[in-house]
Amino acid sequence: MIRLLICETINAWIRLLIPMLTSSTTTTIKTSQQLNPVYTAVIEDFLNNLIIHLDDPNSRIRASVSRVLLRINQFAPDLVIKVLNKAKLCHRSSQLCDKLLEFCHSHSQ
Repeated sequence: MIRLLICETINAWIRLLIPMLTSSTTTTIKTSQQLNPVYTAVIEDFLNNLIIHLDDPNSRIRASVSRVLLRINQFAPDLVIKVLNKAKLCHRSSQLCDKLLEFCHSHSQ
């Protein structure tokens, strides 16, 4: 139960911190937010620790971790994709990683 609450708290925290973590770039088509390079190592380390829980036997925890990954994908898709690709090789099943990778690739363009 505590890990579910932590994931929801992290999602709320990230929503609030996105303006501080990103460098906004304006284009004629859309405004995209990209992770400020200063925070790359911190977010990558966080993702490396979070991804372990994507392989949890509890489906509610996997879903909650997935939501956090998708939130981070909004501003750091390259890091999320990198961590998911690495996790595919270690997790009991690569099915969830594959689904998340498909989503990340389709929304990072």
